[in-house]
Amino acid sequence: MKKYILLVIVLFSIPIAAQKKHKSIFIETHQFPDSTKALVYVSYKIPYNQILFVKQDGKFEGGFNFSIEAFKNGNVITREFSNKIVYANNYEKTISEKDFANGLLTLKLETGQYNLVPEIILKNTNLSSKLKPIPITIDTDSVHSILKPIVVSNQSADSSEIIKYKLVNMDGFIPFSKKNYGLIMPVRKELNNIHVVITQNTVEIVDTVLNKPIMNNCEIVDDGENIIIDNGKKFLNYKCFYLNNFSYKLKEGKFKVTLESGDEKENYVMQVYWLDKPFSLFNIEFAVKLLNVIGKEKAAGEIFSLSKEQYYKALVEFWNNNFPTKGFAFNDAMFEFYKRADYAIKNFAAIGKKNGAKTDRGKIYLIYGVPDEIKRKYSEMNNIEEIWLYNKLNKIFVFSDKSGLGNFVLIGKK
Repeated sequence: MKKYILLVIVLFSIPIAAQKKHKSIFIETHQFPDSTKALVYVSYKIPYNQILFVKQDGKFEGGFNFSIEAFKNGNVITREFSNKIVYANNYEKTISEKDFANGLLTLKLETGQYNLVPEIILKNTNLSSKLKPIPITIDTDSVHSILKPIVVSNQSADSSEIIKYKLVNMDGFIPFSKKNYGLIMPVRKELNNIHVVITQNTVEIVDTVLNKPIMNNCEIVDDGENIIIDNGKKFLNYKCFYLNNFSYKLKEGKFKVTLESGDEKENYVMQVYWLDKPFSLFNIEFAVKLLNVIGKEKAAGEIFSLSKEQYYKALVEFWNNNFPTKGFAFNDAMFEFYKRADYAIKNFAAIGKKNGAKTDRGKIYLIYGVPDEIKRKYSEMNNIEEIWLYNKLNKIFVFSDKSGLGNFVLIGKK
């Protein structure tokens, strides 16, 4: 029966947006060197909730100035900037963490060590912010024939049916999810193929040879909405190979990409990062204890019998064993459960019960998710009844708060 109850998490999942505050502004750099200089692409991605919007003529308008100063030996060598105007059709979009403004700047730099200093100035305000400097090294004396892979979202076609390869544009990470992400691998034009090996924690994920490039003169461009890799007009002496259908196998953490062609070989360490990871998973002991709330005391005890370093791995194994993912590293049930926990902690806490996930409403929410309908009844004695209806499951839960302080207690169910 307990297994059936847990299964509700998967079968009747309704997404709930817990209020997360992960990394908000993303910047990544990519170098295309030649014998004298390197063309450095600096792409950025800013969520709408970091932009100040003003309502005008029925829609919302915001914008910003994004600039990069390149410092060498303490001196500014060059500066580039771009102005972006962003529109939103409704207020909800202006506070969205999932809608982004993308942009791109290009720098031409000679051999040397640089600090790239980004700065954002918001339109409609006088606010400006200098972000963390990005150290880069340019070495045109020993030009690499195989460049670091670029993370792109799965290829898509626009209305003209032209294939576009969009940069994920999140600091070079592959987002941890079930979505399909790929790698673009720029190589010198004289190389005819490339052998790709991807490993993670000694496990081989990919071992393949790519013989056909997707484009013979690739460059990074801003198409107005996204940053894409295109068959460019700039002659950069690099062509691009493309690899996909592998990212779903990758777990959180680092992985190694080995690229080889003829006598040329490069090893790159990259990372899978859970961008919208539920907050409750950042405190691993707390996350394990939440299993007790749904009747999994034995599983929680087994995890706590291990060393602390093994807690997280064991917790992931618990979810994978109970809800197999059919080859995917990302577990939807685990994500949904802890996303619900975040919501319950915030919304069902009461006086004397700071952890809303352990309240009666929190426990029901963890197991069944969002009710199809919530009804409230009020009496003259400050008694409040809250009735949760799950129509698909044919279940009803009745909670009562006799104090008027939010301490709802389960008093009936059917």
